[in-house]
Amino acid sequence: ISPGINTRFKALNYYTGKLPLLSIKEDFPFLGNNTENAIVSGVLTGIIFEIDGYIDKLKTKYKDLKVVLTGGDGNFFAGRLKNTIFAEDDLLFIGLNKILTHNILKNNE
Repeated sequence: ISPGINTRFKALNYYTGKLPLLSIKEDFPFLGNNTENAIVSGVLTGIIFEIDGYIDKLKTKYKDLKVVLTGGDGNFFAGRLKNTIFAEDDLLFIGLNKILTHNILKNNE
């Protein structure tokens, strides 16, 4: 478990004196040339490196590792990670719907 994008932005705003509250940007610089760009880059690039680092470490132990990224920000990171992953924002809801459909069909037999 690790803090998500919005939690990190809120923490930088709340726990510092004057940093602005920012949000996710599709296009962001690798290095910021002002406070806003530096915050966005730090948060987003930091998470990307964190995820890739976890995946790289897990690959040393599990050679056939398959990574599934879920949740609201999964697709944002899918194209930005160096590692190959499967991203599905609504995986939980898809699974619950399959269970519901299975149970309805089973009860109608």
